[in-house]
Order: sequence, then structure tokens, then C-alpha cells
Amino acid sequence: MNTAPTAHIKQQTSHFEVTEDLGMEFSGSGEHVYFYVEKESLNTADVASQLAQSYGLRLQDVGYAGLKDKHAVTRQWFSVPVSGDRWQLDHPDVRCLEVQRHNKKLRRGDHRGNRFKICLSNCAPDVHSLVASMAEGFPNFFGPQRVSCANVTRALEWLANSGLGPRPAGAQPAKPASGRQRGRSVRSKRQGWHMSVLRSHLFNAVLEQRRVAGNHAQLIDGDVEWGNMPTGPLWGRGRSATAGLAAEIERHALASHADTCAALEFAGVTQARRPLMVVPQGFDASHDGDCVTLQFSLPPGAYATALLADKLNILDDSKANE
Repeated sequence: MNTAPTAHIKQQTSHFEVTEDLGMEFSGSGEHVYFYVEKESLNTADVASQLAQSYGLRLQDVGYAGLKDKHAVTRQWFSVPVSGDRWQLDHPDVRCLEVQRHNKKLRRGDHRGNRFKICLSNCAPDVHSLVASMAEGFPNFFGPQRVSCANVTRALEWLANSGLGPRPAGAQPAKPASGRQRGRSVRSKRQGWHMSVLRSHLFNAVLEQRRVAGNHAQLIDGDVEWGNMPTGPLWGRGRSATAGLAAEIERHALASHADTCAALEFAGVTQARRPLMVVPQGFDASHDGDCVTLQFSLPPGAYATALLADKLNILDDSKANE
């Protein structure tokens, strides 16, 4: 049971704002037009799909740097390979704020980070005393958007039917693709998502071991550092660069996931590293009655919900409306 003080998020979509910091110099010319888009109550894939339809493109032709929350007001860039600069997507919850030209497609992870403005509502009294400590940093867990129980279960079932690993107990056979209309790109996208979920799941297992040991925020013997922070594995092919105590903790954390590790290696995914700890930049908090407004910036791939959940019991009101 989570005994941390309670606060609510996303009571309204305007209570959760995300602004992408692209950090890019535009060439001013080239085959790609970049649209800076503000959207509300839509996820990134929704907008990408509608842009593809509006411009008569394949979905994979539309570029974006990262996935943004659905139940929020978010601002991010999309790229489309078209000759004209006219915005032609007509949707009441989507509007174009800026247009630029560039010579390359926007790809995942190309942004510098994200700026958040989050209103915590119906806060318990002791929330206020904990907020300042959020500026010190938090364990860099992948959030439930990626590693929910349902996502992990589906990914393991996919793995059991992929030929890359043994079938987990209780996993159901995958339904066959319904003909060519599914397409290779759909299968590839689904495979990529499942492998991403599994890698995130393994990373969280290692981070949890480090958190329990109390050393996720400090370098220990054999660590691989990133910006003076210890890192954990995004599993794949290649030998882990850790040694000593850090390697021992990783082996212990992943011992029960040996089949998943082997399957990711067999699939040819390249092993990488991810910081175990993140310190938010430009952190600021203001208080108004039982509401607290937080503003901070995070690097790509870090979850604002992980920052909040490190100190608080967060209740997401948007889930009640789904």
C-alpha cells in the first residue's frame, strides 16, 4: 500500500502541459516542412495519422521526436515531406503555431528535452513539504505508459509466438495476421514496440534493485557513468560494460529474465545504457490552497510521472474518464 501523501493530476487537460524543446537549427530549405503543433486530448500517433491522411502520405513518412501525453495540452514538432508550407489539417483540438523548412526528417529522440507545467490538485497537507525535494532528482523508471502490466503481458505473449524465445506459462498464441493488408511496416512497428517494452521492463528491474540497495543515485564499483550518474542496461546484443558490484547487481536483477535477455540478443537489438537517476532542470513550485503548480525540464525519455511518483501517491483523474 502506498502511504505517500496523495495528489491528483489531469483533473483538466490544461493541468498538464508539455512543451517540446527541439534544440535544432533549421536549414530553412529542404524537402521536409516542420509544423510546430499544439494539441489537446490527442496522442502523438493520432496527429501523425491525421497528418498522413491530410497530405496523402504513408504514416512512416511523418516524423516526430517523441510521444506526448494524450490527456494534456502538448506542443511538439512534426515533419512531413511535402513541397508546400501550407497547414491543411482541420481539427478543433489541433493547431499549427509555427512552420519551418529543414533538409532532414525529424526522428525519435532528436529533441533536447521537454518542459512541463503540472498542476497538482486536491493535495494532502503534507504534499507541500515534499515538493522542494523533487528538485534533487528521482529514479529514472520507465513509466506505466510504457511498462504497464498489460503492455508487459502482451510483449511477453508476442515474444512467445515470435520464435525468439520459449512460450511463458499461460501465454496465448498470437492471432495470425489477416492477410497482406497488415503489411510489413505494421508488423515491424508492433515488433519494435514490444521489444521496447521488454527492454524497459528489464531496465526497471535493475533500477529497482539499485533503489532497494540505496545506490541508484551514486556511482559504485564497476558502474558505467553518464553525466556523472550511474546507468542501467537497455538490453540487447553485446557484452555489458559494467564490472564488479554493478555487474553483480545487474546479473541478480535479470536472473529470472534470462529467456527475455536471450531473445533480445537473438533479435539483434544493440545493447545501450540509460541513466538510473535524473535531476530536473529549472525546477519551480508555487502553492495556492490545496493546489501546487510545478514547472521543470526533463531530458528525452524521462517521465514526469516518475518524478511525481517518487514522492507522492499520484491519482490520475483522466483514467476515471476513459
